Amino acid sequence: MNFKLGSVSFIAAIVLMAASEPARADQPCGPHTVEKTVLVPSWVTETKMVNCTEYRPEKRLLKVTTYKHVPEQRAVTQKCVVMVPEKYTKTVHYTVCVPKTR
Repeated sequence: MNFKLGSVSFIAAIVLMAASEPARADQPCGPHTVEKTVLVPSWVTETKMVNCTEYRPEKRLLKVTTYKHVPEQRAVTQKCVVMVPEKYTKTVHYTVCVPKTR
């Protein structure tokens, strides 16, 4: 057998072996040798064309509207009730029990 490593094509090995098939009418009876070809798989390097997509960087401009909270001062007039302390005098008449001594 002759094997080549790294070959680009398939390698065929020729093997001589005893026939295990029944004898045909045109062949003599008895053991005989038959030549058979056995294909041996091997690694194959192939080159093929495929479609591919290439990307490239591109600058773009995007406008975005943003809002900012700005404090605003306003003059507002409101009516409100304020409790003001008031001073006044009141006279109260009351009865008291006084002990009487005898």
